[in-house]
Amino acid sequence: MNQYLQLFLKRVSNSDTVPISLRNQGIFRHVIRICKLLHMNELEITVWSLHLEEIHWAMCSLSLDFFLAITAMQAKDYLNDEAEVEMYVSRVNEEYAGFKEAYEKWVEKRENGVRLAIKEINRQYNKYRLVSSEFTLAQPSTMSFTVGPKSIDYNKSVEDLLKMNPRDANRPQAAVIFLLNFIDR
Repeated sequence: MNQYLQLFLKRVSNSDTVPISLRNQGIFRHVIRICKLLHMNELEITVWSLHLEEIHWAMCSLSLDFFLAITAMQAKDYLNDEAEVEMYVSRVNEEYAGFKEAYEKWVEKRENGVRLAIKEINRQYNKYRLVSSEFTLAQPSTMSFTVGPKSIDYNKSVEDLLKMNPRDANRPQAAVIFLLNFIDR
C-alpha cells in the first residue's frame, strides 16, 4: 500500500463525521485492513468516505469491521462492474462468515445505494489529495522532501514503484527518473 493511499485512509479515519465512540477503537487499522482486503484505489476510497459521511456512520448492530466491509463494498459496487464486485463479495465472505447475506440485506434495505454527484466526488478527491500539514508519513531518519510542514518519504515511493514494476527492479534509476517526473507535475 503506497503512502498516498495511506494518506487517504488516514483522512477517512480522522474525519469529523466519525462518531466519538468509534475514534478510540483504532479505526485506522480497521480501515486499512478493509482497503487491503478489497484492493481499493484512491477513487474507491473517496466514494467510500462520501458514502460513510452520507449515512453518518450509522452502523446499526454491525461490528465495525463488518460495517466498514459492507460500506466499502458498496463503494466498489458503485464504481465497478457486477462480475468484479461479485468476486470481491466472495473474497470478503471467506474472511467474514455471513458477509454475502449481510451485504445483500444491506443493499436491499438501502435500495437507492450510493448516489453521488461527480462534482462532489471530485471535491472530496482533491481535498484528500492535497498535501496537508496534519499528516506526516516520512520517518525522521529517511530522505524526505518537505513542502511546507508536510513530509513525503521518497525512498518509500521508489520502493513502491519498484514493487509495481519488477522488470525495472535492476534499474532503480528508472524509478527515480519516473518519480522526479511525477514530482515536477
